[in-house]
Amino acid sequence: MITSARPSLLRLSFRIDAVVSAAFGALLLAGGPPLSDLLGAPLAVLWPVGAVSLAYAGVLWLTERRPYVGAGTAWIVIALNTSWAAASVVLVAFGWLPLTGLGTAFVLLQALLVATFADLQFIGLRRASPAT
Repeated sequence: MITSARPSLLRLSFRIDAVVSAAFGALLLAGGPPLSDLLGAPLAVLWPVGAVSLAYAGVLWLTERRPYVGAGTAWIVIALNTSWAAASVVLVAFGWLPLTGLGTAFVLLQALLVATFADLQFIGLRRASPAT
């Protein structure tokens, strides 16, 4: 278990990740057809990714609000964020979606942001003190 009596980098990174994931999910769900045209990603991809992002944001927010965050939970979040970032890069590299130039930039920028969250969460986990 990781102590949480005071704000920590781990908790802060979870909180910001939750807010950004919720905003990302809402953008994809609300943006719909105009975003699909701009980015080149089909709605059949945008809407499920938006829904998953909103659900992930909710889980992160609830996790961050708990009195204690276990190291195992933190590792799961780090692994999920790292996997998401890597999958985004692979998606672009292999051209699995007919992305526009803006779509490619959008996917790579969000991958960089997600990788940054994973890094901050890893650093936060390393700095966290064990619960007593």
